[in-house]
Amino acid sequence: MKKTSKRERAFQIINTVLVVGILGFYLARLLYYKKYFDDIYFNSRDTAGKLFSDVIIASHDVSLTNNGLIKNDEDGSYAFKGDCSNNYVIYSNGVYRIMDVDAEGNVRIISQQPVTAGTMYDTVPFSQSGICQWLNKTDDEHSGAFYDTMNNPANFLIDSPVYENPVDDPAKPDYSRKTDEIVIRLLSLQDYSTLGGANSYLNNGSEFWLTNPDSNGRHWFVDSQGNVALSGSKVELKGIRVVLTITRTVIAKGGVGTKEDPYVLTENEPKTVRALESGSVISYSGYKWKVNSIVNGNAVLIMDGLVEQDGQPVVMEYGTKAEYTAKAKGGVLSYLNNTFLTSLNSYLTYLVENEWYYGAHEDVQGSYSPLDNYANTYKSYVSIPNNSYLFLADQKDYFLNTMSASTDKLIYTVSNDNLLYADLLENQHHIRAVICMNGQTRLLSGSGTPEDPYIVESPAQPEVN
Repeated sequence: MKKTSKRERAFQIINTVLVVGILGFYLARLLYYKKYFDDIYFNSRDTAGKLFSDVIIASHDVSLTNNGLIKNDEDGSYAFKGDCSNNYVIYSNGVYRIMDVDAEGNVRIISQQPVTAGTMYDTVPFSQSGICQWLNKTDDEHSGAFYDTMNNPANFLIDSPVYENPVDDPAKPDYSRKTDEIVIRLLSLQDYSTLGGANSYLNNGSEFWLTNPDSNGRHWFVDSQGNVALSGSKVELKGIRVVLTITRTVIAKGGVGTKEDPYVLTENEPKTVRALESGSVISYSGYKWKVNSIVNGNAVLIMDGLVEQDGQPVVMEYGTKAEYTAKAKGGVLSYLNNTFLTSLNSYLTYLVENEWYYGAHEDVQGSYSPLDNYANTYKSYVSIPNNSYLFLADQKDYFLNTMSASTDKLIYTVSNDNLLYADLLENQHHIRAVICMNGQTRLLSGSGTPEDPYIVESPAQPEVN
């Protein structure tokens, strides 16, 4: 074997050093530019195109106190606790607060305000309640009313457990019982306590249900001061603040998480009414209206206020009996489909006749489920809401489109005391109208908020010769 000369060995050593040096140089540059572009990716104000969970974690310093984004070193999850001002997010036209990010990057959020109001039937767990059926798709024909208002929920939301174990001492919550595979749920007593309770962003001045009952079947709720209390009656109406889990694959569209500039997950630039999302506000004929749902390409709108006449809220008796026909003389529906309807601007252009659902609740033994409202229909231009509608918590003291199952002398109302109350027909209440706007109506201006509602197109005027 030929021996390697000293000159050849030196050459090989020099080549090796050069190769290692070149590799080291480019590896160092690779690491440098990786960090450089990661810094741009994670720390730039423009969050568009990035994984939502990455944006959240990278744009917040982990807090060393009980306020802010806090990391759980045991499982790698993060949670917003206490007093936070930069965990706002817009999804499906609703304002939410980010609760936490699990180790896999799924993000839990809770609606900033109740999406509606409802009752929690005694002794029935949340997962078996009418509210749960109203929120989620089940085998019932009319379930999932809220789910149907969401923007592409199958691609944005995933199932996750709901904790509904009975708790008698709110200072000692636990996670011993859970029900899996629920997409839309409520906050648990455990979550409320863990994230800071009354001293956290979860205390927003509204009353809302929690998923946990006590051992007697009464349900816990959060009052307007942030205190945890037990229900005293099964007809109590409390806010429904929904909790969703955003899947880890969702991309952020923009925003920085503040109230003024929240993170954005979905975008919508509607040109016509049929493209609007629930909660969008329309200005029409001197009133503001919220989009409750899109039905057959038209928009069911609920009045964001009460019917007025001469600048004052209308107060009247319901009628001679609890029935639903706009042709009956006297009463609420006759007034709405005659006096009120003709006061609306060009209603034949803007509105369409709609088939409105109505039903009945058992007065004593009923569950007061929103799904009780789909037994019958009638057709008219104007109606009133039943307790399957969104935004019921926005007003008080008004008639509902829900009868008593035991007598035609009672009609259900939302009372001044926030009760789902079956009242005598001769007792007077306010009126909250619902209408159905032609989905082809164009939007001229506005952004759909209460401060800047959408303005709809004016009907074409005949030419003057």
